Amino acid sequence: DEYKYALCDVPFLEKWRLRLSRNLERESRLFLSLDVREPFVLVHNKGSDGTYDLPIKSSTQVKTLYVDERTNNPFDWLGTIERAAEVHLIDSVFANIVEQLALHMSTFLYRRSQIRFTHVFKNLAIRVR
Repeated sequence: DEYKYALCDVPFLEKWRLRLSRNLERESRLFLSLDVREPFVLVHNKGSDGTYDLPIKSSTQVKTLYVDERTNNPFDWLGTIERAAEVHLIDSVFANIVEQLALHMSTFLYRRSQIRFTHVFKNLAIRVR
């Protein structure tokens, strides 16, 4: 993780100073396409190396939604992430976005790789399982 910043001559602490212009229209359109009533749990369990069965304790009163390919832009999911009762993420671009922006307090991170190959997460809201 730090290597990418060093390669670009950017201080690593800039990772947590990410600023972006959100497209609220796209976020809203994606959320409406899910046709969900809150509360719900959002899960991202599919990476470039496969799909993972995550040990999520589900409730019959809480719907589980999975991040899918209905958009090619992970930032479109920001509004849905913020509305979720819980967020369960493999170490991925979604985990990095949630962590860097401190989007959600009930986030669970599931590491796919050894710790030395995992991105650096300092946000205490993410609990590693």
